[in-house]
Amino acid sequence: MPERNKENRGTTGLSSTAVRMLLPALRPMAGRRLPAGYTLAAYRTGDAAHWVEICAAAEDYLDINHELFLKQFAGDEAALRARMLFLVAPDRSYVGTATAWTDDRTVGAALGRVHWVAIVPASQGRGLARPLLAAVLERLRQLGHTRAYLNTSTLRVTAINLYLRFGFVPDIRSDQERRAWRAVIDAVKPEWHARLRQAVQA
Repeated sequence: MPERNKENRGTTGLSSTAVRMLLPALRPMAGRRLPAGYTLAAYRTGDAAHWVEICAAAEDYLDINHELFLKQFAGDEAALRARMLFLVAPDRSYVGTATAWTDDRTVGAALGRVHWVAIVPASQGRGLARPLLAAVLERLRQLGHTRAYLNTSTLRVTAINLYLRFGFVPDIRSDQERRAWRAVIDAVKPEWHARLRQAVQA
């Protein structure tokens, strides 16, 4: 399921194309601290309500509800306790989530999945995305995964910039995706242009 977020609405000149990104090697993550007062919490029974609330606030297009939560995570409480993280604000409210998921039945145990990254709009722009992503990648590594992937949309330029910063690269599977990535090149930060050009030419 592509992660989507309101921060990228109205990106000029881009159409929405679902794309996949790959992190070729998971390495230890260090030095990315949360802002003062924010903490990370692991999933506990009953936290599905927090997930629904966060993702509904951050999602423009899909109907976020408990049924979708069950569809995405199969109600596997043990896996959720090990893999789902929440951002907790200084006032103890839950403001973000991301999951170090696994699709080992379809893509192999080595390849972990960064799944459903979301931060409520009121908490965006506060330096939370980098430490949240770092924590999820570190959790994947600790759980034995050696590589990671994620699904996103070409409209999510801010998110793509973040993923590129962490070393993700386009995983191009069709001519349509290659064309979509070519259109993204000029929209991302200049420091990533060369990496994307190399990816679309491969």
